[in-house]
Amino acid sequence: PNLLAISRMRRRQASQVMVALDHDGMKTKIPPGPYFISLKIDGEFTVMAYKDGDIISVNPYGTVRMGAPFHIELGKMLAKAGIKSAILGGELWVKHADGHRPRVHDVTRLARAPQSPADVDQLHYAVFAIYDFDGVDLSTQPGPQLAKIRAIFANGKHVTPIETHEGSDADIQTHFKKWVVD
Repeated sequence: PNLLAISRMRRRQASQVMVALDHDGMKTKIPPGPYFISLKIDGEFTVMAYKDGDIISVNPYGTVRMGAPFHIELGKMLAKAGIKSAILGGELWVKHADGHRPRVHDVTRLARAPQSPADVDQLHYAVFAIYDFDGVDLSTQPGPQLAKIRAIFANGKHVTPIETHEGSDADIQTHFKKWVVD
């Protein structure tokens, strides 16, 4: 498949389901109901493509990467799960040793021009979508997709599931306060 086209299409799809709301907007525009509430990491949207042990990543701008610790770890996790081919959506981000919040410019700087292996080691990948697991697209099935992501990627060092909680519209406000305000 054309991975650049897939990356661009999937980024557009992700953008279409995200809505920017302030605290007051949440109270009036989010209807009651059950939700999957995910942390938005400030990084770079990246698609991972895996086939029989080989793995590359592609962002919507056409940057192709391979061979970083997060690639190697992801390949091992998929192989251990018995997956032969996969296309995943996620966020490439920088984990700061001091716990500072990641920013997209950190990824831009480290991923495009790393100065050392330690720079590359700071790159992490948070999985939030399964676009293809051995020919099956789970991206339109939030519950089964989240369960699979958690089962395969829960114990990674460089690769993890995106932080996601199941809850109500009231829980969205609680997580907003925790993630954004505090």
